[in-house]
Amino acid sequence: QHSRSNVLLRNSLDDQTARFSAPQPTRTETQLSALNKNSTESHIIVEKDLLAVDFFGIILGSQLIGLLDVLNDSNFWAQGGFNQPIPAVPTTLGTFVQRTSIVMISWILGNLLTEGFSRVALPNDRSAFAEQLLKGSLAFVVMRYATAGAIFFTTGANIDALEIVRECYFTVILVGTLRYIYGVYIN
Repeated sequence: QHSRSNVLLRNSLDDQTARFSAPQPTRTETQLSALNKNSTESHIIVEKDLLAVDFFGIILGSQLIGLLDVLNDSNFWAQGGFNQPIPAVPTTLGTFVQRTSIVMISWILGNLLTEGFSRVALPNDRSAFAEQLLKGSLAFVVMRYATAGAIFFTTGANIDALEIVRECYFTVILVGTLRYIYGVYIN
């Protein structure tokens, strides 16, 4: 009788510990962890150098757009053109910072959605590079208009569609060119 109650007590304890023990991983979780251990692309941004290249291209594009704005302003030429003094703080600094920030956020989000920072984004295979650049650029344009819409709905600021087109045009051309040069350089 005594040994029988010990066996029942032991079985009861085994059932209770089984309920409170950690759940066993499912087959899918096991496969995913094995994939992540074997994969070199388990991170979202594989080619971190592309971020630096993209930032440089976006800053360069924002500077060029700012230069075009200044050159197209009639007051620039009326006040002496390139002979006028340069102030300590340029009047276009605020616009430059705002433009660069919004374009960088849109570019990063668009390329994260399309895996634009993977190894495919480098020009090892030109057709894959062009396809990835096109996907990333289209996602960037969509994200840029989405950020403009978000800014409009939160602040009520006007949306200048021509300005957004210029930002997208300069960004895609400059960043695409710099990515290509970077990819050729490292290979």
